[in-house]
Amino acid sequence: SHGLLVVFLGTLLENTLLLGFFVPGALIILLAGVSAQDGALSIPGAFALGLAGTVLGDTVSYFMGRFGWSKVGRGSLVTFAEKVREPILRRGPLFVLIYHFAGYTRLVGPAAAGLLRMPYRRWAVADHLGAALWVAVFLGIGYGLAAAGITLDTTDRWFRIFEWALL
Repeated sequence: SHGLLVVFLGTLLENTLLLGFFVPGALIILLAGVSAQDGALSIPGAFALGLAGTVLGDTVSYFMGRFGWSKVGRGSLVTFAEKVREPILRRGPLFVLIYHFAGYTRLVGPAAAGLLRMPYRRWAVADHLGAALWVAVFLGIGYGLAAAGITLDTTDRWFRIFEWALL
């Protein structure tokens, strides 16, 4: 009954700096796809709220990196950022687009872009596109798994296999 709220909060928390270690947003999106296939959730609603949560979490993380690290001072992280800034900014949009799919880089990628002072408009376009692709791909995988017979019904003989695969 609270599936869409869980999709929003799960993606928001996973994509907010460091909270993703504790909240499995990718798993939530995958399960939303499974639930959408059997009619328990609306696929457009799950996509819209998953995208909104992801974009909001990424934006908070970007600004934490952009303004939070300046308060820390001239530590080794800031010195390292100055050394890698130019090579990363040259390939910035590709870096931003890909970090959504590279495991835990989605947790630190937006903050790193902020720390490296990637211009917000340039970052936002690539990030929002990457977020939309990430949500669509994981919803699609979940939907496809459900269409292939995977269910969230614990009495189904394949449920335990699915459960272990997700774990």
